[in-house]
Amino acid sequence: MAARDGASSVQGTKLRITRLLLDGSIDNTFPVLVTDGFMTASFSPQFEDGDEINEKAANGAVCVTWKADDTLTRLDFSLSLCSPDPEIASLIAGGNLVRDEDGEVVGYTSVPAGAVVGNPVAVEIWSYANVGGKPAAGKPYWHWVFPYVKVRYDGDREFSNGLLSNEFTGQALGNSALVAGGLNPANADDDYVTYRRALINPFTYVRTATQPTAVA
Repeated sequence: MAARDGASSVQGTKLRITRLLLDGSIDNTFPVLVTDGFMTASFSPQFEDGDEINEKAANGAVCVTWKADDTLTRLDFSLSLCSPDPEIASLIAGGNLVRDEDGEVVGYTSVPAGAVVGNPVAVEIWSYANVGGKPAAGKPYWHWVFPYVKVRYDGDREFSNGLLSNEFTGQALGNSALVAGGLNPANADDDYVTYRRALINPFTYVRTATQPTAVA
């Protein structure tokens, strides 16, 4: 059996990250982060090909042929930030914030060598839903949700006359721990309170009328 994939890229307008516990439930000791400071998010569904069986008769003709269905195993997920962002980096990749004497966040320090990387998070993205070259009336956004994501810092870093892009890559899975309450359940209008049963799957998207306000 062989694995297959196909990549998709979401050009988003807002990104919301919710820290999770290892079992997939929401970790309420961390704030929910909303930002528009990212460039792209990409995901690539990974499939396991079903077994294929072909049997030949004594005369060499194929007498039995059968192929099992393919199986979705996970999503490969990547996120690209416009510039270094200590809060996002520590929230999703591990490591710690660096603060000055007044407690203000001034930087980020990675996990130590030999340490496990990546914190489980739920990632939501709002992208434009365009119809006929303009925003769709009534519900102008697609609301994407990836309910269990673990990523790490990835790719080369080059200091040059240009942006120092920050790349994170990892995998996304379904998350049954969110099915009962959804994401951000304090907001009664949140799409994934209404559609929370879909969170058992690696990704879901629905049309929506609003997107959150960026605070970071």
